[in-house]
Amino acid sequence: MHSYRRPAALVAALLMAGGVLSAAPSAVAAVASVPVAGTGKATAHSVTVKSATTSPKALAAATPGPVLGKDGKPAGSTLPSGSTSGARPAPGAAAAGLRSPAAAGLTSASTLKDPSFTGTGEANSSSTSPTPYVTAAVNATQVAETVNLSLQVFSKTGTSLCTESLASLLGALGGLTEPRIQYDNAAKRYSLVIASMPSTSSDVPVFYLATSQADTACGAWWVYTIILSGNQYPLGGQLNYPYLGQDSTSLLASTNNFTFGSSYLGTGAFAMPKSVAYTGNPFNITTYSVDFSTAPPTVAGIPIQSTTTTYWLAAVPGTGFDVFSMPTNPAGAISFVGTVGAAFSPPSRRVRQPGTSDTLDPLDGRIESSVVQDGHVVWFANGIDDSGFPTVLYGAIDATNGNISDALAFHGNGTDDFNPSIGVSDQGSRGVAVWLNWAYTDPSAGVPVSDTINGVFPGNSVPNLTGSDLTLVTGTSTTSITTFGAYSSVEIDPVASSSTCPAGLTALSAQEYFTSASQWGTFLARTSFC
Repeated sequence: MHSYRRPAALVAALLMAGGVLSAAPSAVAAVASVPVAGTGKATAHSVTVKSATTSPKALAAATPGPVLGKDGKPAGSTLPSGSTSGARPAPGAAAAGLRSPAAAGLTSASTLKDPSFTGTGEANSSSTSPTPYVTAAVNATQVAETVNLSLQVFSKTGTSLCTESLASLLGALGGLTEPRIQYDNAAKRYSLVIASMPSTSSDVPVFYLATSQADTACGAWWVYTIILSGNQYPLGGQLNYPYLGQDSTSLLASTNNFTFGSSYLGTGAFAMPKSVAYTGNPFNITTYSVDFSTAPPTVAGIPIQSTTTTYWLAAVPGTGFDVFSMPTNPAGAISFVGTVGAAFSPPSRRVRQPGTSDTLDPLDGRIESSVVQDGHVVWFANGIDDSGFPTVLYGAIDATNGNISDALAFHGNGTDDFNPSIGVSDQGSRGVAVWLNWAYTDPSAGVPVSDTINGVFPGNSVPNLTGSDLTLVTGTSTTSITTFGAYSSVEIDPVASSSTCPAGLTALSAQEYFTSASQWGTFLARTSFC
């Protein structure tokens, strides 16, 4: 386990982490307001998803842009291939009394009535991109997946219900990049976001939001075109790596913003009111200047908890984590709360594969998916370096006092582990159930990219998750693709999976792998603590 320095940072003194984090909510004073990055005006039109269940044909020119690092280069592309071999040091012992997920009963949903299944793949995607930007959302009966430039909706048993090109759905005339989708279990609506990709230095930067008009992803949607202006949004500007989250009153988003020439301008974070965004009426937004790749939260709960403060989080290599706050109802200005001093190093080399010298991109230590807010506790996952190995770090930060509990997750002592996402379900007095989704390779054992999941049973704090994960699918090595998915997702199923498995104990994960045809594929898995 890494040894982290923990200086005074949030509100008053930062205490050493230990034990289970408190779940009692309390207010926290903001340290400093952050500058306004720009403004935007959102206008909508109504579109209905086509009833066709066949996938849209690939569009030769439809190639989403790369994920950019702060230096303007594709994130992780300049890392060395590395030659780390052997085994990493064992992490520090987990706290006494913690049970592994295997002992706690994390099981594959294939043992339930709703199986896991393959999602959209390269052969049936409406994009020629080698990077399948994949997320998935789940309601009572449907699983909706966005991959590159496609929306595909399945039944919970894997039957395709409808498929639509995102360019067609949004009515976009130019390029698009990096979609994400989520489900609001209180309002029973889907929402998705995607950014425009400029083709010339005079293109207007556009952010797209779509919200379903009913509790189905195969029906009518409100499609919002959000025109952004301000110093971070010049003509030709790139809105890179959009995030998506939500609290009880707002849809939350942020983008890393670059010039047409890929010079970093800043990161803008903003809230979009659900009360308007679900109706098709216009609204205005204000974006606030935050850290690079600041992730919005997805607030936990079935239904989503009502909170007074919403917390955003950024991972800062070499330092720790920066916490931002925003009033929830109504949404207000975003403020900087402070820095949690828990220094980590980003991945120091690329991900190895067996049988080839070709390597994959582990990104740059950023939080890759939305964080999860449970009360005033924020759960996160990101990729780090552990003794030369790409590794997953996950944990929880108490935003009222800066206490942090964190731990490592990896499949084995010789594995490269990357592309994590996290899901959390509040279980009341029992604590929280945690799902951690990632991919790994084990070159020395001949294991190519494999999708896996692990979890923490309610009441078990934040243990190291090593060697106890549940491998969902094992793919093949690739010699033609050097990027990886850039993000994945975990979302809590809002309904009971069976008569003996109540709501809140099953989650849907989405992750990438490589097929036997040397193409990328996606895998949608439902796993449970029942």
